[in-house]
Amino acid sequence: MPIFSILLPTNKSQHFAEDSILSCLSSSFNDFELLIGVQDWEIWNSISVNNKSIFDDNRLRVIDASQTLNLPGSLNCMIRHAASSFAVRHDDDDLMHPLRLRHLVDNLDLLKQSVVVGQSYKIVDSVRSCCSAVIHPSISDYDNRVKLLTGPCFAHPAITINLNKLNSQYDEEFIYAQDYKLYVDNFEAGYFRGIKGMATYYTAPQKYSPNFYTKRVRQLQLHDMCMLKLWSSLLSVESIPSNIISMFRRKYISSEDIEPLRRVSYDVNACQAELLDYYHRALNSLQKWKQD
Repeated sequence: MPIFSILLPTNKSQHFAEDSILSCLSSSFNDFELLIGVQDWEIWNSISVNNKSIFDDNRLRVIDASQTLNLPGSLNCMIRHAASSFAVRHDDDDLMHPLRLRHLVDNLDLLKQSVVVGQSYKIVDSVRSCCSAVIHPSISDYDNRVKLLTGPCFAHPAITINLNKLNSQYDEEFIYAQDYKLYVDNFEAGYFRGIKGMATYYTAPQKYSPNFYTKRVRQLQLHDMCMLKLWSSLLSVESIPSNIISMFRRKYISSEDIEPLRRVSYDVNACQAELLDYYHRALNSLQKWKQD
């Protein structure tokens, strides 16, 4: 049984997929399997025909995810087929750092205690012509839980999931911010800790294009909008830590941003009720986790 199962869904980036696959197979640590979830066989066949030598590697397994409707569905399909209890998330337009798995092996005890572990990454543009400085996650479980009250605490292509700790798989209705929803649903399942070792070169979304308000961004902002309504009624509660209150006071969604959110097919009232339950549970458990 391999120590790691790399989950690589191929659903968007035929142009980058070959380099992405090769970066995984070039890892300095070899005890892993690479699961490739295929939703569109026409795209996949064009990749495989041009790169037959890749498929001689016995660490690679192709998973038929064509019956799934979206990315979280494909990820769940691969999780069900994973031979390892440690699922390493990777996107088909990103490049894995050759030492990523080695950094994880060096922190196996931490992995076993955690439900999600984040690693360091660099952001690259779509033509791989420029690269950011290394962005490190917080190594503190408590700090990461505080971050989860306002947004994701890790970059999604730089996480490893402990499937033995996972209470809930990906929510297939939460399509555009599925990893954040995974963290929220598993808030009480185990630790959320970071490792300061390079994991991936993360291809940045086109943030400055006219289509800046993608559905993913809108879904995250819808969460913010509901969250702000909730916290506006809770800011006077003395038990809420001052640093969390300050964090929420800095959050703001302008009136111009709210209109696009109304076009998202989500029930705001239902979403707010779910968030209310989540935040009450989160606040009640933060004191427990702070001691660690």
